[in-house]
Amino acid sequence: MYEELPDGRLRQRSDRSEAAGLSVQQALMTELTARDFRVLTYPVDPTHRTAELQEVLSLYRAVNKSIQLHTFGPEVFAAKQTQFEYSVGSLKTLLQQNGADAFVFVRVLYRFSLQKSRSFVSLGLADATGTILWYGANGSREVAGIEDPDKTTLLVKKVLANFPEGRL
Repeated sequence: MYEELPDGRLRQRSDRSEAAGLSVQQALMTELTARDFRVLTYPVDPTHRTAELQEVLSLYRAVNKSIQLHTFGPEVFAAKQTQFEYSVGSLKTLLQQNGADAFVFVRVLYRFSLQKSRSFVSLGLADATGTILWYGANGSREVAGIEDPDKTTLLVKKVLANFPEGRL
């Protein structure tokens, strides 16, 4: 979570970031459970994550940025639009440790200011090989943004609009 200062600079607000992360995590859990997925979570607080998970999340940040730039723009690669191929490497160990079949990566950006707040959520679903099987993203320009549970739920629902149904 970043606060946009009057001079245009951004200041990270870790005091509000964890609360926003928990809000998005809760909305995502609710929505995926309603679609018949069994959901397990990792800690939002980075200090409670394993080194392996931290490494995978760091790699996904780069992959996510590439997806956004080269599939959606502004630096679109036509091949990436027709042949969506992205991977973060093997997730087999992390998935086996938790009895899971897939991994959902979540990236949230919330920039707030009195003039123009913006929220953005992106999700990537990966299998045990680390291949990104599904990707969705959506944003909002409402002032309350991620800090309002109802707005967060609505934003997560928009991101998941074309997410496949699951089976328990």
